[in-house]
Amino acid sequence: MINRILFILSDKEYPTSALEFLVNFSKNWNARVILFAPIDPNLVSSISQNEGRKRREVREEITSKAWMSLYSLEDVFKSQSIYTRLIVDDVTIPEGVIERIQRIKPSFIVTGADFGSSLIKSMGVKLSVPVLLLPER
Repeated sequence: MINRILFILSDKEYPTSALEFLVNFSKNWNARVILFAPIDPNLVSSISQNEGRKRREVREEITSKAWMSLYSLEDVFKSQSIYTRLIVDDVTIPEGVIERIQRIKPSFIVTGADFGSSLIKSMGVKLSVPVLLLPER
């Protein structure tokens, strides 16, 4: 039974048709959706060094964009009366994301194709949860 869907967002956009599929899938299963935007501290450091900006400033910018994406998706799900929970967290990729998945204990994971394929390779046999990879733009 699918009762908790974890949607791991990347920094890319998803086609409307993919999001519509996810909304319908969630609704058909009467599942809760957890929208998770991981913020990789290594990425923050890299951008900070490459652009000569303060880490705090870069992190705040990335975090702000993540929250805006989550709020936008939350509106889509809530308009269909689907319960959502929003999470933005500083976690290393892929290790921290895998740990977060283990704590959330989803029955289904959805993420973008690029991010998801690298995550699946890293997970190995650590998780036995179905993963749906969405196309990204």
